Amino acid sequence: RTPWSNLATVPPKSELLRVERLIRSLSPSAVMVEYSSLGPLLSMLPENTGTSILVHDSFAARAELFAAQGQAFDYDDAPSFKEEAERMSSAGVIFHASMNELNRFQDIDNGPRHIWFKPTAAVHRGRLEERPQAELLYIGANQQGSRDAIGHFLETIWPSILEKSPNARLNIVGPVGEHLDSRLLTEGISVHGKVDDLADFAGPDMIGILPTRLMSGISIKVGEYL
Repeated sequence: RTPWSNLATVPPKSELLRVERLIRSLSPSAVMVEYSSLGPLLSMLPENTGTSILVHDSFAARAELFAAQGQAFDYDDAPSFKEEAERMSSAGVIFHASMNELNRFQDIDNGPRHIWFKPTAAVHRGRLEERPQAELLYIGANQQGSRDAIGHFLETIWPSILEKSPNARLNIVGPVGEHLDSRLLTEGISVHGKVDDLADFAGPDMIGILPTRLMSGISIKVGEYL
């Protein structure tokens, strides 16, 4: 099990009440929660509080994609799209990282306003560095989608890259690298784990890779690379 296996589960009422008391003590004009599992908390707040949810990975979509690949869902709770929409029904606005997920929820829910939170990125026109070899970057958390993706890449794609570019290098950044099969970590691969600043691996000639089979976390990685 991953450390976040209960992320999709609505917290117990006692925990929601503690968070509600904390929020009320701060008297905010607006509250945004991350993930639909915290949606029920919003119904407990004063009516004059602006409420919103940031959905950058729908649990219903995730469960559907895992099932299509014959994989077990990697969280304790796997709501349907209808159930997840009901969790979020108290929000005034729901921001989606994925346009595809926004469309799925709009089809079943006429309550909250749904907005695609279109990613933006600063454009840096830095000078291309003279690197002695191609340098690739993969960023991933320790969750099944990322482990499956980079494991598949290392096993089936990386060897063919080395055949054409023997000096190529691959940097694996984030907790995902700590849980990979050591037999896959062959020549040219560096595992860095958690880092203080992702910008240390940036550069106009760095190649960000996004292998995927479970369609999880795509929008986040694209934003990080940009």
